[in-house]
Amino acid sequence: MKRVLLLIAGFVLIIHSLYAVEFLSSDKIKPGMKGYGITVFHGWTPERFEVEIIDVMKNAVPGPNGDVILARCTGNILDKSGVIAGMSGSPVYIDGKLIGAVSSTWAYSKDSIAGITPIARMLEQKDLHDPNYFSGDSSLKKIATPIVLHGVYGDAKKMANDFFMEKGFMTCDGIGGGVSAPDDKTLQPGDSIAINLVDGDLSIAAIGTVTYVSNNDIYIFGHPFDQFGNLRLPISKSYVYTVIPSIGLSFKLGAGSEPSGSTIFDGEAAVYCQAGAAPTMIPLKVSIDSPSGKSEFNYRIAEDSTYFPMLASVALSSSMSRIMGIMDNKTISYDFKMKLLVDGKETVFTNSYLYSIDPSFYSYMFMLMDLRYYFTTFMNTDLAKLKILDAQVRITIKKGVNYFVINDAFSDKPGYFPGETVNIHVMMREYLSEVKSFSIPLTIPKEIQPGKYKIFIASQPSVYYQITKLFPDIAWVQSMKDLLHNASMFLDNTMLQAVFISIEDGVQISDKKMPNFPNSYISLLNIKNIADRFYLFPNLTTGNLQFKHPIFGFQQLQINIYEEKKPKKQE
Repeated sequence: MKRVLLLIAGFVLIIHSLYAVEFLSSDKIKPGMKGYGITVFHGWTPERFEVEIIDVMKNAVPGPNGDVILARCTGNILDKSGVIAGMSGSPVYIDGKLIGAVSSTWAYSKDSIAGITPIARMLEQKDLHDPNYFSGDSSLKKIATPIVLHGVYGDAKKMANDFFMEKGFMTCDGIGGGVSAPDDKTLQPGDSIAINLVDGDLSIAAIGTVTYVSNNDIYIFGHPFDQFGNLRLPISKSYVYTVIPSIGLSFKLGAGSEPSGSTIFDGEAAVYCQAGAAPTMIPLKVSIDSPSGKSEFNYRIAEDSTYFPMLASVALSSSMSRIMGIMDNKTISYDFKMKLLVDGKETVFTNSYLYSIDPSFYSYMFMLMDLRYYFTTFMNTDLAKLKILDAQVRITIKKGVNYFVINDAFSDKPGYFPGETVNIHVMMREYLSEVKSFSIPLTIPKEIQPGKYKIFIASQPSVYYQITKLFPDIAWVQSMKDLLHNASMFLDNTMLQAVFISIEDGVQISDKKMPNFPNSYISLLNIKNIADRFYLFPNLTTGNLQFKHPIFGFQQLQINIYEEKKPKKQE
């Protein structure tokens, strides 16, 4: 019984020592000192590697406590692989005291030499919370953070690679989907940690290592993630499938699990996190109706203005690649729905569009660009407190390409009287076919002054684009109402329009646009510099002709409007 009690007491002391780690400052560290580090090489469990101090580089990085400890790392797989991408944050101990985290290395080095960020600098990150903290570049190169892509296919992989590599990350292909939940989600020093960027039917996660844990405070990486400052991204315990040795820089192949906390501050010397409730991720549902059948994909994407628009595009692209492979000789359309919380009130935004271009790759890319524009616009607006609750995209893919190109247009005569009907003849060439003539009737307004006027002929989106070039104030976004109106405006590229343009005076006060504002009211407004608020607004008269396929090209005509004939008085 006494022996059992002694064993229990010893176990309690060991556990207590793990949670009450002492620190050893860099000024106490000398060349030749030996210690060890811990990191995960496979599975969930951290393993030991050996460390020998080479020297301490004083003030190697800008700012206070800017020392970097140089060490040679040996043992386990490191003798073969060198320092590994994904080891960032691996805690290093000397005489049982924590000195810091593995954070930098040199590619192609023959020895496993690492830079260690002192723990004192890492602990500072909790109290900084200043996005302008970053003081400059260091001569040391941080260990590239591996971004592991699971289930990313086709062009989506190139999109993701280009995006992350431009930011200094190292991308690598995963070998499957997610992993089963760990027995214990609690993060401890040496655990592999993932910053979850996307999960669901594909997974994208940044892999690193936990350095130090104190209650709910978690310190990881020993270097910045992306130098964001204040940052809210989900974190989780990561499973490591294996280490891939490389001549350049070896890396851990891992995957995140269910989020169990959040990043708080992305600092120069560490990423400070907190255990507990993870930040919300935005659900994205992608439904695809194609010649091969119907498919549905579900994703959750980190709610961050830098990452969400691009990663949503990656998820969309990967979904289409899984179904259709190479995008050739296909027509694509989408219906888009996004649920928003605007100043605490729920609202729904919708839009749709049709793409049919040869080669079809451009249809696919234009669709992704348009949807990314919506995501970026709503994620970055400062017009209201806005939160994206979820997004849904229904994509329809059909075999074949067809479209029309406008070659020429002319009116049936050079001039007209107010109230007359103009017949616009439009010469259009159908894809892989001959030029054909189409007619659009257009009635001139009765209350129109004599003069020269323009008529635009194009698809509805092209006409709108040309008009906003002439009258940019009509598309000026000054309120959330304006933004929602412009973004949800359905412009049909299969609708051929002939638009007669006249001009009327108007005034804009705050975000209110008021064409034909009565002059008699102006004196009642009592607004300074009222003259600066006058604008020209287009008055549009439209003739429409519906087609089944998209229309490209633009023509404009100039016609004369004569003074209206007045009947002679009878004597």
